[in-house]
Amino acid sequence: MGFDSQKLLRSMRLSLAYLIIFWITTYLVIPEPGWCYVTALSVLFEYSTVGGVLTKSFLRITATLSAVIYSIIIVYFFANIAILNLIALIGGIFIYAYFFMGSKFQYGGFLGNLTLVMMLINYNNLDVVVLRPFNIIIGLIIALSLMRYFYPQYARDLVLRTLADMLLQLINILNDFLNKSQSVQTLKDNFLVHENKFLTDLTNFNRFNDEARFETRKAPSFTSKNTSALLYTKRIYHLVSVLVFHLANDELRSHIIIDDNITQVRDYLNVLRVRLLNVGPPVSPQSASLVLNKIKKDSLKEEDPEVFLDIMFVELGKELGQLNQIIDDVLLIRSHKYCLT
Repeated sequence: MGFDSQKLLRSMRLSLAYLIIFWITTYLVIPEPGWCYVTALSVLFEYSTVGGVLTKSFLRITATLSAVIYSIIIVYFFANIAILNLIALIGGIFIYAYFFMGSKFQYGGFLGNLTLVMMLINYNNLDVVVLRPFNIIIGLIIALSLMRYFYPQYARDLVLRTLADMLLQLINILNDFLNKSQSVQTLKDNFLVHENKFLTDLTNFNRFNDEARFETRKAPSFTSKNTSALLYTKRIYHLVSVLVFHLANDELRSHIIIDDNITQVRDYLNVLRVRLLNVGPPVSPQSASLVLNKIKKDSLKEEDPEVFLDIMFVELGKELGQLNQIIDDVLLIRSHKYCLT
């Protein structure tokens, strides 16, 4: 198990949050401080980015405040009578469950139900009705402040890095194809390894892109462009998978034109990856143009794989060109500070 600097920072952030909560609750003598700790833990433990914490905090604040207002109305107008509180609790739980269960906002529904239970089942202790939401808000403020100012990590950066990792898996697949020392079966076995990494990156990409919405609210096109980039990346992946699993054989792999085309595709993907990682100077579409060679000959039959490869290389060129343009747009948006929160 290697050293993970991000896990170290997240652990330090959570520990620091607990120290601050301890100092504040002790200094101000706040009763039931446990909910401050629970809130900070639930917010900082799961998410690693500013956007993720903002998303969860927004759901937590919305769910908590709505449940608090509902509970206070019930307690105030119905004299905190246990049986009436129970009836109101069942009604509130039904509403939260019906509208939020199974949706992307189900975390908010869960917290709304939890808050209702905490406040309406209070055993005639009205202090609970006020203190619990107050303590939750304290925990949220501390968690948000530390996430924003203590070595913040942004989803808007991670989503681009994850897309670069997906391109890396495509590059690795093509490198294996070009490596003539590997058998076709080894090529296919290695493809499955790269595929698993690609799918993991795909899941992370969708998560980070969703979290980045809160970080780039002034430029909503940032996340929509990322979604378009993902679409073209998946199309390229599908074309490459067809090449490896259905067309790859020793004869085709030794074909000079096919070898040259695959090399061009690999190098083009690497140019895009470098741009996403921002480890090199910007590259214009003209300087990274992709010109793939035709391999079709008059002697070939329509069902020959070379004929299909010609079509596939044309499609690859189109998809890579579109991906390059979208990456241009994404990096342009990312370079403007006005779009960032």
